[in-house]
Amino acid sequence: MRLLALLTFAGALLISSCQSSPQGEADLVVYVHDSLVSPEGLGAWVKPRFEKICQCRLELLSVGDAAQLVSRVQLETRGGRRPKGQVLWGLDLLTFDSIQGELDLSLKSPLKAKLAPHLRGPKGFFPVDYGVFAFMVNKKLMKHPPRKFSDLFEDRFRKKLLIQDPRMSTPGLAFFLYADQLGGLNYLRKIKSQWLTLTPGWDAAYGMFLKEQAPLVWSYLTSEAYHRSRNEEHFQAVLFEEGQPFQLEGAGILKGVQGKTLNLALKFVNFLQSPQVQSEIPVRQYMFPLRGVVPDSFSGLAKPKKWISLTPKKDFISRWKRAISP
Repeated sequence: MRLLALLTFAGALLISSCQSSPQGEADLVVYVHDSLVSPEGLGAWVKPRFEKICQCRLELLSVGDAAQLVSRVQLETRGGRRPKGQVLWGLDLLTFDSIQGELDLSLKSPLKAKLAPHLRGPKGFFPVDYGVFAFMVNKKLMKHPPRKFSDLFEDRFRKKLLIQDPRMSTPGLAFFLYADQLGGLNYLRKIKSQWLTLTPGWDAAYGMFLKEQAPLVWSYLTSEAYHRSRNEEHFQAVLFEEGQPFQLEGAGILKGVQGKTLNLALKFVNFLQSPQVQSEIPVRQYMFPLRGVVPDSFSGLAKPKKWISLTPKKDFISRWKRAISP
């Protein structure tokens, strides 16, 4: 979850610009999304500890959000070219289908067999954490938030929603897939009049929310945990009667990685699944770990009435464009 990155953006730029090793090339290059290299983010914590374990040089290459991560690798591998990196960390199941052709799907995660089925992911996917999507409400601006998805179509919510553009943002794509699964084209058409704007990514939407430009923003259930840890009780997650979609995040290793570099890549993704790293996920990424305990700020979070698995659909963006066009 990218709240820490948003609130420490200037520091994130500094750290991401300093990931490259000053002397020689890195032994392992890992593509990551921006939040992982914020000063308080998980990547900034992982990097020195993994380098100590492997006695190697690790470069974390910051590339926007999950969707931009995939686009970057696809661009680099176009025409059979060799990409700079070997590992993608920050993949999710909504972007995995579009990049799996570039990944080594024969590699296996020893942890998968011990996880619940919905937390395993497909072949070649190394799960790391998961999140539950939900609207966040500013109770100072809105005393009575929606109780079910269809409430969003009421006049009182007109121009009150901040949502991400599904063409550029994984949370945005998740929202519109969720709407489509609940109500089909009818829901996709009706929601158009209710959003204030579609932002390029999560950071922009949440920034507008914190500036009180709208009372509702599409985010994560664990955003509430972040605000709780700072005694900001007026920021609360809104869970719908229909249930909530969830997002599984993880890593993958690119095809063609061999020898010592492949061993390093496997050691890295396994390190992400280790108890040492898993214990840091709730406090540094504000996502749920695959295993281990969570802090007090997580313990009182409401439970989804139903877990909704989102299925990526071929040509969904074209379907969405047709639904919202005049």
